Amino acid sequence: MGETRRDFLRQLGAGVIAAGVAPVLFAKSAQAAPSTRTLNAVERGRISSTLAIEAETGRVLRARDSDASRIPASLVKPFGDMVIYDALRDGTLSLEDETTVTRSITRIVDRQENGSHRFLRHHGFNTLTVDELLTLKIMQSMNEPALMLAALYEERTGKSFVEAMQAKADEIGCTGTVLKNPTGYYHAHQRTTPMDMCLMAQHLIKEYTEQYDRYGMTETEMRGRELRSFNRFLNMDEADGIKTGRLRSSGAHNLGSAVIDGKRVISLVMGAPNSSQAAMANRQLAGLVAERHSVEWPGLEPPIEIEPEEQLILPTYPPPIDGTDPFHPYRTSDMHCPPHDFNPHDFRCQFP
Repeated sequence: MGETRRDFLRQLGAGVIAAGVAPVLFAKSAQAAPSTRTLNAVERGRISSTLAIEAETGRVLRARDSDASRIPASLVKPFGDMVIYDALRDGTLSLEDETTVTRSITRIVDRQENGSHRFLRHHGFNTLTVDELLTLKIMQSMNEPALMLAALYEERTGKSFVEAMQAKADEIGCTGTVLKNPTGYYHAHQRTTPMDMCLMAQHLIKEYTEQYDRYGMTETEMRGRELRSFNRFLNMDEADGIKTGRLRSSGAHNLGSAVIDGKRVISLVMGAPNSSQAAMANRQLAGLVAERHSVEWPGLEPPIEIEPEEQLILPTYPPPIDGTDPFHPYRTSDMHCPPHDFNPHDFRCQFP
């Protein structure tokens, strides 16, 4: 009885010690391997997609439903940004050009899902420059600046802004993208794919380098007022852009770019429950693909090339009449089964 009691106390003490040590061990393991809990939860969603590519080469590092047709929400805004950048390059517009906030524009935005910002009306901004409109549009994904830039472009060029956006998407090679408005507000026929969004980001970073810094700004000052970016992906140290989007019908999207170990990764999460989870999942996605695929990136030591194995040359049919060919595919034990002698019903082979 005494031995049994001592054994019980000994096991109980070991359990208590293990319970005290386990959290410490778990904490150390958690630090060693970054968590992907949010990413895994988002990827289980019905309308979710994830994709990560290497910006320099376009090589896919991780993909889940990357060709699925999705509602883009505000991820369409960079297409309009590139149209404005082209107009700045050819002199049609300048960053100092001003445009007026009209009642018709604020009335349109009030009917849309993110019209609750009403930033312009609240702060009494009646006129804004193109530079300020781009900043507000990119940092806080506002619809009013997107509509104002579209109206200014159409006034100067006489062309449809949405058609110019679609032409830019076609030029990039976004074959699954259909654009119907400059804000990303819901339209039954406005669609895109995760692959198209990453191609757009790749093109933006490469062709509009002088403007790309706008997408990495976390805070700035405008007319004495402090502005902060809505993009929580930028909380990641290696992140430098680029865009968020959200609609009730599409879920929350986060398209990000991060330079890790000298190489740029473009990552995308679409269809998360909310903007916070989209940003967290995208940070985890960028870190995960960088950790798993960094050894394959160009510039590091190339992988060891494996010499091809010598091809095994099998003897030609028919086999020797004595049935001693050890490599013939119809040989069974000391017998061989030529096709004309093989009976598929009893699976027996005949002696030669």
